[in-house]
Amino acid sequence: MGRDKFCDVFMNLGYGIRRIKNYRRTTTPTHLNYPNLIEGMRVHAPYQVLQSDITYFDLGTELYYIVFIIDVYTKEVLGYSVGDNMRKEANIKAMKMALKGIAPEQREKMIHHYNSTKEP
Repeated sequence: MGRDKFCDVFMNLGYGIRRIKNYRRTTTPTHLNYPNLIEGMRVHAPYQVLQSDITYFDLGTELYYIVFIIDVYTKEVLGYSVGDNMRKEANIKAMKMALKGIAPEQREKMIHHYNSTKEP
């Protein structure tokens, strides 16, 4: 099931969220820059590149974050995690879920990519 299908099912179950303009800062700028390993890369098969996508939703006074691990080629959500913070544990949990369904030989050259623009 892809992210969009997941959201459709979520909304159809009555978990709709009012869209409100967000003025709350949810990230902290950092001086760390990592090379983009997939720039110019042609993805031609599943499990070459897994991408993290982080979103959040506000339930009254509580802010929750959802981390999705998505296969760039198939757009399938392979793992997810929900938490009340954006610490690394949520991404690790989602990645462990994603890796359970991928054969060890397919993991050898796989790249885990985070792209804030959501497109590789």
